[in-house]
Amino acid sequence: MRYLLVLLAFFSLSAFGEEESLSTTALGLFKTGGPLMYPLALCSCVVVWLTVYSFFETRKGKFIPKGLPERLEEALYRRDLKAALGLLSIGKSILALVLTPGIEKLKYPLDKEERQQAEEAIIEKWEGKSITMQFWFNLLSTIAALSPMLGLLGTVSGMIKAFSKIGLGGMGKPELLAGDIGEALLTTAAGLIVGIPAMVFFFVLKSRFDIRERELLSKATELLDVYAGSGLAREKVRIRLGLEEEEEKERPKRRRSAAAKEKESGV
Repeated sequence: MRYLLVLLAFFSLSAFGEEESLSTTALGLFKTGGPLMYPLALCSCVVVWLTVYSFFETRKGKFIPKGLPERLEEALYRRDLKAALGLLSIGKSILALVLTPGIEKLKYPLDKEERQQAEEAIIEKWEGKSITMQFWFNLLSTIAALSPMLGLLGTVSGMIKAFSKIGLGGMGKPELLAGDIGEALLTTAAGLIVGIPAMVFFFVLKSRFDIRERELLSKATELLDVYAGSGLAREKVRIRLGLEEEEEKERPKRRRSAAAKEKESGV
């Protein structure tokens, strides 16, 4: 509400060069705007709250906390599902929320059908969460459309009052029409002052949310690849953990073990 009053006062001072104090001018303008200024003031407060809340909810750390993907990669590389689920249960990130039902469906070796079931569980969980998250900043779009309509309603109301006074013989007394015309113009201005920032913030937050969504689903797919051993994801983790030499050392042991088993079975 205060932001609405300040903007209205700024425009009035710029237009008329009045030297009254900002607070007096703002409150005077608010009263001149009539009863529809109250829902517009409420809309301005909601816009500020929704913008701050939505920016906080769509920060990167809320979706993918720093350090968590690396620890999950290590656990899934070892195919230690218990450790992975333990890591997911510690925090309250969105990655942990959507990845948990997918991890619970994993087992090794992972066939194509089981992989698909894990992916579907992740997507289903994310869709439910995304609807809740998008609801809040979608309200900004609603307010962006509603505020100018409220301003237009105030304009119509003010003009109806002005023409009613003209009909009663007030044509020669412009001071009688000033209040109603002021109401008509101020509500229009107030509606645009609320609606334009609301629309801008909506598109900014929508773009921000889409980026976070792509990052989240990409990371979830990559973690499944680490467990399943498909693609380059598992190879990257192996290199990052410095396990190249260990793999080379283990390979001859596996061959000797396999040869010994074949020899015993042949005997």
